[in-house]
Amino acid sequence: YQRRVHGKQWYQRRVHGKQWYQRRVHGEEVLLTAKKYKPAVLQNESHPYLHEKDLRDYCKIHKIAFQAYSALGSADRPWALTGSITSGAPTTGHEVLKHPEIVAIGQRLGKSAANVVIAWHLQMGGTLCAKSVTPSRIQDNFRAWDFTLTEADMAVMDSLNVGWRHLLWAETSMHPDYPFKDSLPADYKLQKPGVGATAGAK
Repeated sequence: YQRRVHGKQWYQRRVHGKQWYQRRVHGEEVLLTAKKYKPAVLQNESHPYLHEKDLRDYCKIHKIAFQAYSALGSADRPWALTGSITSGAPTTGHEVLKHPEIVAIGQRLGKSAANVVIAWHLQMGGTLCAKSVTPSRIQDNFRAWDFTLTEADMAVMDSLNVGWRHLLWAETSMHPDYPFKDSLPADYKLQKPGVGATAGAK
């Protein structure tokens, strides 16, 4: 497989793919053409396994709020077990909130793993969406404001940045501006929704 064998070419294509948001936001669509209203928020999947530091920095430079969705890793995603090209456990072998190192930080601080991840997002300088339908978990999420992760804690979180992305929307991969082509499996065939496409496929 060419992208795997020729490491330099693969790297270049990955970098170009990562710059897709910057190109769309800056050069082609918004920042250069917006005359009255500038973009205020950019939403993107981000969690301890997918930091998106370059995109976060880009937003800081242009005074755009970076907002993470799937901020806690979406362990309850319906396609976690089957029905998607991203089904199965994350590449680390653990769901985000069950990763031993995140759990250990929380135990040391007397906080939940979710508190640790939310605090990490805040210290990274962005905002986040943390979905829950459980009142006790919603209440627990507010316990992330009264503590700070140490430099050592943040270094641990840095070590978890493996680039795992589970929201690929592969059924849209035929679109010329689809940004995640390099995240699709090497043998993936661009196709309409169906078995092996993405979330919700049966």
